Amino acid sequence: MTGSAPTDSMAPGSVGAAPVSADRSVPPVHPTTVSRSTIHRFRAPWSSALRIYTCLILMLLAAGSFLAWAMPNPEHPNLLIWMIGGSISFLILGFLLSVRGYEVTDRGLRILRGGWSTWLAWESLDFVEFEPKASRRSWRLFGMSAFFAYAGWFWNREYGCYRLYGTDLTRTVLLRFGRQTVMVTPDPPIEFVNSVDQMAWAPRSQ
Repeated sequence: MTGSAPTDSMAPGSVGAAPVSADRSVPPVHPTTVSRSTIHRFRAPWSSALRIYTCLILMLLAAGSFLAWAMPNPEHPNLLIWMIGGSISFLILGFLLSVRGYEVTDRGLRILRGGWSTWLAWESLDFVEFEPKASRRSWRLFGMSAFFAYAGWFWNREYGCYRLYGTDLTRTVLLRFGRQTVMVTPDPPIEFVNSVDQMAWAPRSQ
């Protein structure tokens, strides 16, 4: 899964909203005290491209298993077992790497995956901004693209190597943690930026 050329699905459509950013060096003018129990939740809706590509891949997996069952090959008696086993393994991998939503807390960002979560603490957060074209012209280095999610390591000329946890690239929000760049696709993205601005840098209640 390394070295793959970018597909059309990696080039998000244009969005009329201007980039919204929050720089760590410029805290909110009127910060709101945040309770440690506060959690802001955001959905991760699928784009039309992700739905189409996921359905096509599922159809190909089902078709391969069906053909192996309908036309058995005496020279390869275990072909059906390998096809079904491979399809199930690929489905499990896609589910595990999926992105189901995001939770913004006073301590960090929790990215909900398939039965587990990825945690990013705010300590090294430098800035956050809504940039719907951030992932365009990207190459996948390692991960899953257009099957349940866009998740893994990617590279493009503007941002270099970055981690992507998304489902709709037109909603891309860029977060910079020191030298690490992370992109997520919450809905709605501007409210997500405002939520991170509030939760990451506002004073905490005791």
